[in-house]
Amino acid sequence: MIAEIICVGDELVLGEVLNTNAQFLSKELLSLGIDCKKHTIVKDKLNDIKYAINDACKTSNIIILTGGLGPTDDDITMQAIASTFDAYLSLNQDALKDIENFFQARNIKMPVSNKKQALIPNGATILKNPIGTAPGILWKIKENTFILSFPGIPYEMIEMWHKSAKNYLKNISSKNIIIKNLKHFGTPEAKIGEKIKDLMEKDNPQVAPYVENGTIRIRISSHNESKEKAEALLKNTEKAILNKTLEYFYGYDNDTLESVVGDLLKKYNLTLSTAESCTGGLISSKLTDISGSSEYIKLNLVTYSNEAKINMLNVEEQTLIKHGAVSPETAEEMAKGVQKLSGCAIGLGITGIAGPTGGTTEKPVGLVYIGICDDKKINIHKVQLNSKLPRFKIKALACNYALNYLRLFLTKK
Repeated sequence: MIAEIICVGDELVLGEVLNTNAQFLSKELLSLGIDCKKHTIVKDKLNDIKYAINDACKTSNIIILTGGLGPTDDDITMQAIASTFDAYLSLNQDALKDIENFFQARNIKMPVSNKKQALIPNGATILKNPIGTAPGILWKIKENTFILSFPGIPYEMIEMWHKSAKNYLKNISSKNIIIKNLKHFGTPEAKIGEKIKDLMEKDNPQVAPYVENGTIRIRISSHNESKEKAEALLKNTEKAILNKTLEYFYGYDNDTLESVVGDLLKKYNLTLSTAESCTGGLISSKLTDISGSSEYIKLNLVTYSNEAKINMLNVEEQTLIKHGAVSPETAEEMAKGVQKLSGCAIGLGITGIAGPTGGTTEKPVGLVYIGICDDKKINIHKVQLNSKLPRFKIKALACNYALNYLRLFLTKK
């Protein structure tokens, strides 16, 4: 089965609203074994919508439209669908009753314009909207060709998808797709690509790397009419990948560097404290985004100024004078200082130049030092990030490098 998603709305074409509906639907279709081949975005123009539907029907079995189901004059998606297939729009009494009940439950008189939302093409089945006024449709146009429509409001679309359309499409899809993501950090994407080049050239399973803030996610997508065979294909490919990339591998699917660090801290019954300069609390934020992190996070500080480093962490003033705030010596004293102050098992200190100003020839923008210590040892890491990156990107990368070095520190305990 092949699908195309058509998203209707001037606000999408103009870039005023982020098109999250297409992202959600693509992931859902893939999980059902349905290949989404194309996303199309069109304005609220009748001929544009009709053209998009006709074009999609040439190559796709499943055409999903979102948006344009509201009560105003520019909401014409249902009209366009009916016109494309020479169908009449009729007032559907069940749909009208649902809309009336929506307003009655809120003690609001239903505007006359909302009656328009109950106009449904003859032959189409209603997709009820339990949290809004705009119903959608599911319409079998011909053998093996289906049209579905949803409101453009994401939470309404998602609710309707899970309540009705998903199970229907699951029953008509004959392919089982199994997806697994392998997470890596600490090496360039190109190096990972070279290691798995032979696997990326295969059609099934499909192997593709994606990178964000230094994290390389290798997606494996395996398909077969037999779920067992699809799983076996994926397992073999996963093993082949990890044989080549294990030194950089840290987790699967929804695992993050911070969640893996949290798991390791709990596993070894350890506590952590952090002292941040250039990342401004981003490491602390990520670590404490994990539910239950109070088990292992006891004290996190943002010591941005030299005075804070001296007064709160006992960084020596002479260290700052001689070596500077961005130096391995300062990172070491920050880590040791916050560990001692908190009484935690592990201390982490990070200092650097996030830019775009503040860099020098000797210490360019993007230079970061990370110190990690326990009672027995101290590890210092130097990271030089691309000085041309925007400030927020340098902070995000520095944060992930710190979390990864912390992960490795814990793994080797």
